[in-house]
Amino acid sequence: MNIKKILIIIGTSLFGLLLVKFGLDFAISSYWQAHYSGPTYYTRITTKTLYKKEQAGRDRFYTYTVNAVNSQGKVKAITFNENLNRPLKEGAYLKMTVNTKKGVTDWRKIKSSDIDNHIKRIIKVNN
Repeated sequence: MNIKKILIIIGTSLFGLLLVKFGLDFAISSYWQAHYSGPTYYTRITTKTLYKKEQAGRDRFYTYTVNAVNSQGKVKAITFNENLNRPLKEGAYLKMTVNTKKGVTDWRKIKSSDIDNHIKRIIKVNN
């Protein structure tokens, strides 16, 4: 075999590997977008926040139902679980990712200063 044929085989193989890599990246990204991403909603835990302590085997968790607000000001009732050994603290602000298929896929406590004032006003009225 001459050097030209070897280079063509190597080049073709590398191109094929790149196509497979980009195809897998696209498939994984598409799956992630469909099953785990979604719009962001904000809420605040108050004395009116509904929650229920539950147990499944040895695991204890709390199920919350909150009114949450997205960046456009749309209010939505959202239910989610957390597995701390205690309820969330009153006054805590939460940022949640809500997927249309799976519900809340991510939530975290944030500072009040991390939320726009118009969102905080809507949260205050609806909680």
